Amino acid sequence: MEGDFKEESGYQVTKKIMGLSSPPTAIFSCNNLMSIGALKAILDMKIELIKDVSFIGFDDIEIATFVRPQITTVSKPIRQLGEIAFQMLYDQITNKSNEEKVK
Repeated sequence: MEGDFKEESGYQVTKKIMGLSSPPTAIFSCNNLMSIGALKAILDMKIELIKDVSFIGFDDIEIATFVRPQITTVSKPIRQLGEIAFQMLYDQITNKSNEEKVK
């Protein structure tokens, strides 16, 4: 299901899907705020992580280290991505070759 990348959206979508007659066994949340909302919904619904549903967050959510049992998160190298984006834009502006910079 799709949300709007905000905490309330993560909460509402999670309540909706976990209330289905055949709820999912795993949830993948695509950003920090939606992950926080989804985890709040899971707690409010008295759903047990791991036993009832697996949870994977994207953005390496800060609260992941405090949740028990621990949840899986996907991390991305923000600084490196920014540096690569800047270099690609700079090269395009200065008409340099668009050769691959990252290996």
